[in-house]
Amino acid sequence: MKGKLLAIAALCIYSCFAAEGQAEYQVGISRVNIEPDSTLFSVALSGYGYPPEGRFSIEWIRAGNTPVSLRAITGAGNLLFGVDSTGSCWEATFAERTGQWRRTGEAPGVIAIAYWQDYLYAVTDAGILLRKKCPGRHWLKIGEAPGITAITAMKGKLYGTDRMGRLRSLDLSHPDEAWTPVGQSKESVAGLAAYGERLFAVGEADTLWHIEPFKPGVPWTEMGRYNGVTYDMHVAALAVAGKRLYAISRDGGVFVSRQASDRDLFATAIAIRHGAQTIVMMGVDLTGFDYSLTDEVKDIVSQEKHIPKEAILINASHTHFSPTAQAYPAWAPFLWHPDTLYLQYLKQGMIAAAEHALDSLAAAELYFGRGETHIGINRSAADPALPIDRTLDILVAKSTAGTVKAVLFLTACHAVFNNAGREGFTLSANFPGVTRKLILKKTGAPSVFIQGCAGDINPASSDHVATGTELANDVFRVMSGPMTKLSGKIDFAVDSMHIPVRPWSPERIRAFRKENEGKPGDVEAVKNIRWSDLMLRRYASGKVHDYLPEYFQYLSIGSWAIVGLSREVVDEYGPAIRRLWPDKAVSVAGYCNDVASYLPREWHVVTQTYEGYGSFFWYGQPGLPPMNVFDQVMNGVRKFKDKQLR
Repeated sequence: MKGKLLAIAALCIYSCFAAEGQAEYQVGISRVNIEPDSTLFSVALSGYGYPPEGRFSIEWIRAGNTPVSLRAITGAGNLLFGVDSTGSCWEATFAERTGQWRRTGEAPGVIAIAYWQDYLYAVTDAGILLRKKCPGRHWLKIGEAPGITAITAMKGKLYGTDRMGRLRSLDLSHPDEAWTPVGQSKESVAGLAAYGERLFAVGEADTLWHIEPFKPGVPWTEMGRYNGVTYDMHVAALAVAGKRLYAISRDGGVFVSRQASDRDLFATAIAIRHGAQTIVMMGVDLTGFDYSLTDEVKDIVSQEKHIPKEAILINASHTHFSPTAQAYPAWAPFLWHPDTLYLQYLKQGMIAAAEHALDSLAAAELYFGRGETHIGINRSAADPALPIDRTLDILVAKSTAGTVKAVLFLTACHAVFNNAGREGFTLSANFPGVTRKLILKKTGAPSVFIQGCAGDINPASSDHVATGTELANDVFRVMSGPMTKLSGKIDFAVDSMHIPVRPWSPERIRAFRKENEGKPGDVEAVKNIRWSDLMLRRYASGKVHDYLPEYFQYLSIGSWAIVGLSREVVDEYGPAIRRLWPDKAVSVAGYCNDVASYLPREWHVVTQTYEGYGSFFWYGQPGLPPMNVFDQVMNGVRKFKDKQLR
């Protein structure tokens, strides 16, 4: 995976400003693709609690048909092997998307097959375990497989399930011994496959699962299900061949999986140096992240590139169509933990983006401009006259010859569009990705989007392409107007505060849980029960906190600065924070470094809008924010600012 990441990075990095003459700053920018590795097969998309059955990135592409109805398949390299109900063996090569099947021998009574190190293994309907050399024609009995209906092989072991979904394993070096119980699948299994250290299963209800049997206590995790759009066939059997997941449908079709994606998920970093000081601003196409992730990325970059962690700001674009990268303990179980393999891939991509930006530093001039964009509306304001912060801030890096080399644009708007149809299951950067493409097309320069205080701001249009196009035109309008050339030193600082909360008592939580019982089809009620159970477990383990951590970050370049806040910050924080720095042009970003919940204003709390009430249950927070949360946070920012002046 690491080798593939480096190859992707090499293709996706934009760097090396021409060193033309003298300039006050050095700037580098790079972007690294953070699409899930193809061998992950599928990831859960975050951002919406609806539909309750989830959204997954897997898409099945038809790759041909089987000559007969196959009852089981397995894979090795680019080969697929199959057995049919008449007792025949079949084989096909799938180097691309299609393959030609040929009959290769007999398989009397065989109902399941697996491949491991030049051998095919088979289970018969009489519970006999067979093996034959591949290629070869003669099966040899090597053991028993009582009740086993599906098998696969991984790391020298056979794994099998019975009709009750019980998972068992057998050491292939001792095939005559008894099978060892491993666990229980979530439903009756129709087919098994293996890749890396994961088992993949398809249930009879057309649900895909994966498990890592070498990690005790790690449960089966859902990774896909029939949705009638991207997953629109009924799977009868699974196999992995050529590092791709294949399926045989119940009507004899051969399908290969891929990620449904717009191919525009990136970690984009811009590095700026002045004298001995260097800062990095990174925009990542994710719904959000935990502080532990960004802190680890910063720590590695800091050690490798010898810049302070405090000088690195990481912002989530908050696209609702990215792989899950943080824990959502009150959501459906497949969102309780991010995919560990994707998380590893993501971290490597983020680190590579920052380090390559630092490696590509070259002479540049910086310009700041401010304009407006009308792409957003306040989704929760009862008063339609409530002001909306339409600020659009632009930072442009140019070579000394005047060529645009990098663009940073910041505004506040949720990166969402209709959660329906194919778009609802497609990995996408949403409107920021559209804007970035248009900026690249017009200027030839890569760009980074920094999400502002968008907690209660949604796009006015349900068409993310239209929204991204409108925003791009607004960016070009600012860039074509007067912009201020930046001059002066770089500065940076971080701080934090605790927002006090009053966790509900166990008695109140139990009463709340009881109020929500007996409503299995009610997504809100199910979420409330999960939150209640989560809090009761925390009480039992002594892990209930009475505060919400809030993180501040300040990066300054001459007369411009960016202030980054953690959490989903609502709209009104932006103008209020800008007024604290009357002598600077200040850009305000939410979604920085940690996206643990919303950061509302008092009217959200009083009126119990989603931002001030329901979202805290979805995020699994220990309590609701106080009525004066806005005043407390603003006082925290003032103290943070005063520290910088001392």
